Amino acid sequence: MIDFICIKNLEVVYQVRKITNHTNFKQKLIHIFKSEYEYRTILNNVNLNLNKPGITSIVGKNGSGKTTLIKSIVGIISAKNGVISIFGENISKKHFLNNIGVIFSQKSSLFMENSLIENLQMTLSIYRKSHSINKEINDYISIFDLNKIKDKAIKTYSLGERMKAEIVNLFSYKPKLLFLDEPTIGLDLQSQKYVRDMLKKYINENQAHVLLTSHNLKDILELSDEIYLLNDGLLSKTSIMNYNNENLEYLERILC
Repeated sequence: MIDFICIKNLEVVYQVRKITNHTNFKQKLIHIFKSEYEYRTILNNVNLNLNKPGITSIVGKNGSGKTTLIKSIVGIISAKNGVISIFGENISKKHFLNNIGVIFSQKSSLFMENSLIENLQMTLSIYRKSHSINKEINDYISIFDLNKIKDKAIKTYSLGERMKAEIVNLFSYKPKLLFLDEPTIGLDLQSQKYVRDMLKKYINENQAHVLLTSHNLKDILELSDEIYLLNDGLLSKTSIMNYNNENLEYLERILC
């Protein structure tokens, strides 16, 4: 078995500006230029071990720390305490970077001034793959109905079109570990179904693992092999038996 992700006692703390309600004008002015800060624990003693292909979903309300968890795992955010390893190596060594893929719904990994085809060619070059767009990649482009705009600048795409392009770009170099933060946001229902179907197919063909965060109930219900709840900085596994298409009340209480 591959240790895709192993997290032990992860703690992430943010320094945030303290909001005060000074009534005195002088105190208000001083506070603008001399702010006070406090520390807020975002992730508290998080433990997670993913060692087989599949899809693991992290659910929780907005602000619960889902995106922070992903950023910590891939090394964007430094943890106060804890150990994180990917493929059996500490993330500080950076050896894992050529074998992971990340999609953040709020931030694009594509070059906005370039076309989808140009982005794909750059991605394949960076990851030392063939520079040519092969049949499999062209099939992804066709499935997402991007043929008419594949030569246009990404900045002209709608949110849904950009998310489709992000997914095609991600699949192009075949990473073994995928981090997907709201991957179906902005997609129509048909495209959402294509994404879910392709993720299942991709995992089976590449023996990969996906760490997924989403507020789309269908994403969670149809894709998850395991589901974890992140609440007040604490991560806990929840039984997948509590979730089904007929009764969404349990999941809605967690997400809403």
